[in-house]
Amino acid sequence: MRVVHTSDWHLGLESWSQTRSINRLPETQKALNTLVEYVKKENIDLVLIAGDVLHNRVSPRIEALDTLARILQQLSNEAPTILLLGNHDWRGLKMLRELNLNNLFVVNKAEILEIGDFKVFAMPHLDTQRALDFGADPVSEAEKVVKEILANFSKEATSSKKNILLSHVMVEGSIESERERNLQLHIKKSFFSSNFDYVALGHIHNQSLVTTQPVTWYCGSPICLDFGEEHDKKGALVVDFSSEEPKVTQIELPRKALMTLTLENYRESTLDAVAKKIATCDGYVRIVGKTRPSNEIRKYLMNNFENIVKVEFEHETESVDTKATLFQSDVLKLYSDYINHNYTENAESMLRIFKRFLEEVEFSETPET
Repeated sequence: MRVVHTSDWHLGLESWSQTRSINRLPETQKALNTLVEYVKKENIDLVLIAGDVLHNRVSPRIEALDTLARILQQLSNEAPTILLLGNHDWRGLKMLRELNLNNLFVVNKAEILEIGDFKVFAMPHLDTQRALDFGADPVSEAEKVVKEILANFSKEATSSKKNILLSHVMVEGSIESERERNLQLHIKKSFFSSNFDYVALGHIHNQSLVTTQPVTWYCGSPICLDFGEEHDKKGALVVDFSSEEPKVTQIELPRKALMTLTLENYRESTLDAVAKKIATCDGYVRIVGKTRPSNEIRKYLMNNFENIVKVEFEHETESVDTKATLFQSDVLKLYSDYINHNYTENAESMLRIFKRFLEEVEFSETPET
């Protein structure tokens, strides 16, 4: 009995749009085509997709939806396939449930699925901004909801089947990449009952073992989505349940490399050395200068090397993040002052609504990095 565990495809992602826009769809398509061939060749019994198959939660691109439909059809033709919705996924995907497609199961709410020798306990991303009523501490309330769901799941585990928990969550101690949103809600490892034989997670893009009791893995994304992930492990996982303990093995998938080159200066000899290093990279390159590059240097590098996608001063990213945080704080303060002066009675609830609106805008318009 073998299960493929994959997640975080982010179909429709366009990277580095502010400097050199790159459509990442062809690269992801190549990786997923390889995954489909693996499932065909290896006679896999079940495919688990742990969320974030799309990148744009609002108005996903047509070509991304076309690719998703094709890959889901190909996978479900070979083995029962469960698609769990993540925080990036367009909520319109839940309509696939109504089509009753053979071997494809779309999960947009906590539920239990029994498929052959497997009992899958599926818990999609819990959106604290939508799923919970307004409260003083929505993160704490969300934690209670998750803990209750997992406790109820644990009670339903049975020794006659392999019990798998499938979820799209942030587990305490996990490290987010530059592109991943801080969910605020961090699930405690102790929430995962030993009644589960395997816990299949999505959201973290680095392939990593979370805990051994129960065996819990993030499978990682198929490709490197950003430069914060250039040293991450990528691909997918296959889980073999033929023995008492599940055996987890990496599935290698093709992807382009990401390379960051740090320059102390911009002398001719330094730029010549950069050219030689770039020639060895089959992917994308970021140049980070210890001193601020002039506009002429930026233009020279971007115009002469097609795979350079960013040229920046090493403190530029930090300053942009700081400005964004300060801007949001200023907007909140101005709005708070206004409603406290004009709408004293309803000020608290109005401020909570406005804060959630700001968070939603920030989430749906995440800048390319």
